[in-house]
Amino acid sequence: MPPADALLKRIVAEILASSAYRKNGLLIITVDGAPTSGEFADQGSCCGQPRFPNLPPPAGKAALLGPEGGGQVGALLLSPFVKARAVSQETYNHFSLLRTIEDLFGLAHIGYAALAKVNSFEAALFQAH
Repeated sequence: MPPADALLKRIVAEILASSAYRKNGLLIITVDGAPTSGEFADQGSCCGQPRFPNLPPPAGKAALLGPEGGGQVGALLLSPFVKARAVSQETYNHFSLLRTIEDLFGLAHIGYAALAKVNSFEAALFQAH
């Protein structure tokens, strides 16, 4: 997706050059859901994604995503505190990301991130700096 690539190239460079990032920053690049068609289509759900009580049941083509939605997507974490070239094949969801951020800041887990079946990103991905 050339427009998204161009935007990310510009925005990421600005963020990485900022004083806020250079002083203990973390940049996370991910997407909200997997594509529903094409070569990388994934209409499944993973990682114990809960049903959302505030959303109506899916209708039509969206019903293919199922009540637990999702599909697999990647996340790129850029930080002096992330081990260089570290890769995890564990399955996580958006709530795992929230829970990990809460853990990094010593905050209580809230909402779906507080569910027992939600795991934080593995500690082996991070390093003290």
